[in-house]
Amino acid sequence: MLRIPAFSLLLFAIATAAPALDARQWEATARASRDAAQAQAKRNGFVAQGHAASGAPFELMGARAGNLIYYQALTANAAITTNTNTVRNTAPYNVTGTDVTIGVWDAGAIRFTHEALTPRVTNGDGYSVVDPVGTAHATSVTGIIGASLVAPTNYVGMAPSVSVIGYHFENDLAEMIAIAAAVPNEAGKITLSNHAYGINSGWEVGNYSGSSGYHFFGTFSPPLSESDLFGQNCQEAVQLDQICHDSPYYLPIMSAGNDRDDGAPATGTAFYYYTFDGVDYTWHTVTAYDSSIHPLADSVVNGGYDTIQPYAGAKNTLCVGAVADGVTSGARDLTVASMAGFSSWGPMDDGRIKPDVVANGVTLFGLRALADSGPTAYRAAADLNGTSFSAPNVTGSAALLQQLYADLFSGQQMRACTMKALIIHTADDLTSTMGSGNPAATVGPDYSTGWGVMNTQAAADLLRDQALNATHLRFAENTLDSSFPTRTLTLEYSGSGPIRATICWTDPAGTVRTTLDDRTPVLVNDLDLRVTSPSLATHYPWILDVNNPASAATTGDNVVDNVEQVVVSAPEAGTYTIVVSHKGTLSGASQYYAIMLDGLIDNGNATVREWADHAAD
Repeated sequence: MLRIPAFSLLLFAIATAAPALDARQWEATARASRDAAQAQAKRNGFVAQGHAASGAPFELMGARAGNLIYYQALTANAAITTNTNTVRNTAPYNVTGTDVTIGVWDAGAIRFTHEALTPRVTNGDGYSVVDPVGTAHATSVTGIIGASLVAPTNYVGMAPSVSVIGYHFENDLAEMIAIAAAVPNEAGKITLSNHAYGINSGWEVGNYSGSSGYHFFGTFSPPLSESDLFGQNCQEAVQLDQICHDSPYYLPIMSAGNDRDDGAPATGTAFYYYTFDGVDYTWHTVTAYDSSIHPLADSVVNGGYDTIQPYAGAKNTLCVGAVADGVTSGARDLTVASMAGFSSWGPMDDGRIKPDVVANGVTLFGLRALADSGPTAYRAAADLNGTSFSAPNVTGSAALLQQLYADLFSGQQMRACTMKALIIHTADDLTSTMGSGNPAATVGPDYSTGWGVMNTQAAADLLRDQALNATHLRFAENTLDSSFPTRTLTLEYSGSGPIRATICWTDPAGTVRTTLDDRTPVLVNDLDLRVTSPSLATHYPWILDVNNPASAATTGDNVVDNVEQVVVSAPEAGTYTIVVSHKGTLSGASQYYAIMLDGLIDNGNATVREWADHAAD
């Protein structure tokens, strides 16, 4: 029988109020915006649905703030790279995603009848076009998440027993409101979802205007050299943050984008951009590209930085970039996990760290669901590339962790901030050269690889250590409020390895930004993490420099991220004090957060139990 420490009781469900968001109203608003934009497309001769030159499907979803909003898909070693193969259906974890249901929003319907998916995948919205514009994107994404092994293919997803509800992305926000979990084990609700698409930003090649070629997305105002959409806290990101805040057991997992290697038109060639006159959006042609006055290539303008598609940059999501296989001779080897040349880099405009983590998104195998294929078709080659495929690697792996948590803690579910903190805290920091032409990844977080490669086994081991060892405080949840504006823990150094503490919280939605590189923080509740050593030295969290994005992380007061991590690389023996506090007045009067810990043990001090007991305040 599992031994559950007394302080683990705080992890069990604390019910919150049901979401106040109105899904029907959001759907009606989104549908009206989309219908109006698509009517303009028909009237003015540009394309509402199609595919980019890369084959990625796109669809015109609306218009706002002078921009056309196009959603575009962001198109056996993957499990080894994230260390998922050692947890999936393997002792002592023995998890496959059983009893976990996730949502998948994508450009088309999943082939629900595919032999590797049926009967675990269902249709959530009635959209039935599997192959809308010549792509198997939704089915391939879902296969990476949860395909079951069907002999003799040897193809298996991260969580082969997980259940999936599939949706077309046209009403994604409204549908998320309706199905996101606000309390643990809420009937008919989900705790995880996958979004392998984003908002077109910068240069794209396709026929969006009705003519094929380079198209620029963003405010076109020469001599402006870049798109203002990259890294922006856009309306959709703010809405998504609001959904997550009102449904704190729900974590959307988003593709970072594939824009870092995007070029610009050749000198003298034609390209297309749009304008808005207050009534109509109109595509225009520039007959001769000139880099001295026209926007530069996305890969050039900031050295590849500041290329996160804005939807993925929401504070409360988990944003995933892509690396190549971290595998040598069938074994995990992160020294070869080179950064994918296409994978978008941060920062967000206010300096927040995105992507959060990276996973394999290069040359993956997948299920096949083109119009001429059937329910037993598989891709013959490993030809799936994009953050579209690194995100489902993480989503399926997270489903395993959700099942393991329920197995260890009497059927309970993790809050979204706990899941996000767990994945970030246990990720493997990449500090080797990340591929030809890319800068060296540095110690600590960076704007290219985030906090590192997801390590599913390390996350699973942390959960098991909490459940099986009464003196090991590895994670907990708590609140700050007017009665307890500060929480303090005292723990002993375990004597092994560095000390690491990570906090994460689901922050209230911030303010929509619409201008280029607005550095104003969108953080609402600014929590602070500090660790004090036995010699009274105070250790601060990692921070990055938004104006020098290639610089290595330093430490200081983080005023932009809703994740903070403190590392004591060479600890001294004795008692450490961990303090969580906040600045100013908390929006909503209180703020729930999760904390993860390495290198510390309970010294028998009552402070541990007192700190934990206040979680129900």
